Amino acid sequence: MNERRILFEASLAKTGGRLVWALLIGMVLLAGLGVYLFVTTGPFPYTAVWLLWVGTIILTLGGKIRKFLPLWRNSGVYQIAIDNYGLYVHSDVPDFAPSFSVVATNLSRLIRKTFRDSDGDDNHHEYYVETKSGCRFQIKENLMFQPRLKVMHLFDQVTDCFPTVPIVDEVQD
Repeated sequence: MNERRILFEASLAKTGGRLVWALLIGMVLLAGLGVYLFVTTGPFPYTAVWLLWVGTIILTLGGKIRKFLPLWRNSGVYQIAIDNYGLYVHSDVPDFAPSFSVVATNLSRLIRKTFRDSDGDDNHHEYYVETKSGCRFQIKENLMFQPRLKVMHLFDQVTDCFPTVPIVDEVQD
């Protein structure tokens, strides 16, 4: 395999659009909840606490929308590719999902890091590519891509191409 093979590719504009619309719907629902609590919980001094909570959450969601709006306007891609010479992750929005390349001779291991809560349940996973010098590069999974990025399937394809590269599980409590 000498030519580059694309393992995953997603449009950033579609991803940004989904994120912005989901946050806008959340803001509208919270505003409705705020009005409902304002009307039903009693006289004004008692409803002020609810209004402050709902207002704070709406402002936080507004900040997230402001963060994802440039992603919606970006016509770029998030792409993961591989060839005999290495692994390449390209993103047209480096602040959101950074780009990186790892040469095949510098590829040390692929890491799935599991975060657990106090009950011992798995909360979420993060995926990394580690070089021989110890640098870790994260592969973003939760960007609302369609189709969803299945990083473990991607890791299997990388190990098929580079059989000496192991997949390692790490657990953090």
